[in-house]
Amino acid sequence: MFARHGPGGRTVRVVLVHNDRAGGASDPDDVHATLRAAGHEIVVHVDAAADVRGALSGAVDLVAVAGGDGTVRGTALQIAGSGVPLAVIPLGTANNIAASLGMDGTVGDVVRRWEHARRTPFDMGVARGPWGERRFCESAGAGLVAEGIATMDAEAPHPEEGDRYEMLGKAVRRFGEVLQELRPRRCRLKLDGGEFEGELLLVEVLNIRSVGPRLRFAPTSQLADGLFDVVVAAEAEREQLAEYLRERESGTGAIRLPMRRAACVSIAGWDVMHLDDEMLSTQSESVAVNVERSVVEMLSALPD
Repeated sequence: MFARHGPGGRTVRVVLVHNDRAGGASDPDDVHATLRAAGHEIVVHVDAAADVRGALSGAVDLVAVAGGDGTVRGTALQIAGSGVPLAVIPLGTANNIAASLGMDGTVGDVVRRWEHARRTPFDMGVARGPWGERRFCESAGAGLVAEGIATMDAEAPHPEEGDRYEMLGKAVRRFGEVLQELRPRRCRLKLDGGEFEGELLLVEVLNIRSVGPRLRFAPTSQLADGLFDVVVAAEAEREQLAEYLRERESGTGAIRLPMRRAACVSIAGWDVMHLDDEMLSTQSESVAVNVERSVVEMLSALPD
């Protein structure tokens, strides 16, 4: 349990990382007021692009990230190994990481959950390819999700209009359009030594339950079990995927794709792939993906 007060009854000291450019961003003053009303002390407020690690030089109990998945990932990498836990205040569009922690909802809802939240280790993925080494929080993959992300990026500049549910619906709709034109690619996978080769529309190495515009491909994923959920889809799953995307436009739907768990994965066969929302060229080389255990601790409202 992460109580409101620290040792000796003192107020919890918070470093607040606030991204006011996130999809569902709220006014920093509102976030400040909510934290203070809950009995927390904001000792430092930094912009998402600032050096968060430097803000930990003083006495700090918690780093709170008010932003989207990209801001959470960047902050987690900066504070890794510091021993200071991270709490997510979801202000982005998809908020996949917050959802995986049971921390979805309004700023007030989430901050109230902190009092009964637990500190949980959070694994991250490490992908090694021609670009070098990169870490990711959500997933690495190729095919549908990568093409969907690239399509959304190509539409920039895209002003974020409407609420996040409208933006999610638009993104899912665009993913459905991408699927209509998507052709399978010959892919070679190695999963903890086992090998697979086939014509695939999608391969996703998931570290958490959902990816992209809240596509929940791994509903039973665990945060710190040292394993990825590796999901694939071939031509046989095309209509199932299409139906799922149609349902996701209205926020409903569930899907079960072929899945295996593995700690070490190798992917070959695509020219580009994504790590979270970052697109990278593979230069026709294979990419090795491994689990890095307990990189950071996060506050979770989910049961053990």
